[in-house]
Parts: sequence; structure tokens; C-alpha cells
Amino acid sequence: MALGRLGTGEFDLLSDADLLFVRDDGVDSAAADLAASRLIQALSTYTREGAVFPVDARLRPRGTEGELVMTVPHLNEYFQREAQAWEALSFTKLRHVAGAEAVSGRLLERVSAWLAHFVRQEDFMPEVRAMRARLAKPEAGGPNLKTAAGAMYDIDFIASALAVKNGLRLHGNVRDRLSALRDARHLDNAEFAALAQAARFYRV
Repeated sequence: MALGRLGTGEFDLLSDADLLFVRDDGVDSAAADLAASRLIQALSTYTREGAVFPVDARLRPRGTEGELVMTVPHLNEYFQREAQAWEALSFTKLRHVAGAEAVSGRLLERVSAWLAHFVRQEDFMPEVRAMRARLAKPEAGGPNLKTAAGAMYDIDFIASALAVKNGLRLHGNVRDRLSALRDARHLDNAEFAALAQAARFYRV
């Protein structure tokens, strides 16, 4: 399963491939971990010809301390008990990219219910704002077009937070996601135009 910019179809030469590995309940966990590890190594190992692209599997539950390959029940339990607000934003971009579609289909069916769990939490938006503030730390080389205040992360956080708050499943790139929010009247035309123009500028 893809997350991040790979999940929204905006993957480019500077992107990491944010991946979530999911196995069927009946698949041996050790075998699944080995297969995932080999895939990561094949894609990201630097050779004389270069590397295909870097792979990042740290968006999975509990990051590097969590299991590399999850099951749908494990993910369900995690989202009910431990998941944080920023993870809800991240999972708005989840999509199938390879493997058994039956497994990914079961996972995607559960995502809306998981995200609805956060709508009922009064501290959801304050936590989102706090997380965004932590990512906006100034850098020595000048403003960062991803993380600085008013940069790409703000547009992404706005779109994802509005999707979670209003129970929407967004698809496509950032403009598609903003368009869906405008069509559902969670952004007015002026807000949509400002965010879409800024997103296009940052992408260029």
C-alpha cells in the first residue's frame, strides 16, 4: 500500500516511496517480513547504476519499532487504541499499488471507520496544529518549500484534516483533493483558488 506522495500519485525524482506492507492473516509473518525486506533492499540499495528509489516504511504503526508487515486486524486494533492525529492525516492517502487486491480491499474498507474515530475526539484539530508547528522549525539554509510556514505541508495538512473532520475519502493529487473539498463545500471558491495556486507553485 502507498502513503505520502506515492499515495496521491505525485511521486517524483526527489520523493521517497512511503510504503505500508500488509499481509493476509494466513501468511507466515516471518516469510512476509523477509519478502518485504528484500523488496526494500532491491529498490533502495545503491549500486554502480544507482538506485531505483529510496523506500520509507516508517509511516507504519509504531514506526521502526513496529512490525514491518501488518495484518488488517492488527491495524484495526492500533487505530482504535493508539493511533495519533497525524497518522489519520497520513492514511487519507492510502491506496493499493501492488500485491493481493483482496487484502488491500479489506484494509481500504476499514479506513473510513478508523478515521471517523478521530472526528469524535475534541483534541483532534489541536493535535494536528501542534504537529504542524513541530514540523515548521526554521532551517539554516533558508525557508524550506515543504516545511516552512505557508509551504506545501500547510496545504497538505489543511486538505487531509478537512477530509478526516468531514468524513471524506479523497483520491488523486493535491488539486483533485482540494477540488473534492470545494465540491463538498468545505472550501469556498476563494480558498480553493488560493490553495490550488500555491500547490501548483510549490510543485513547480
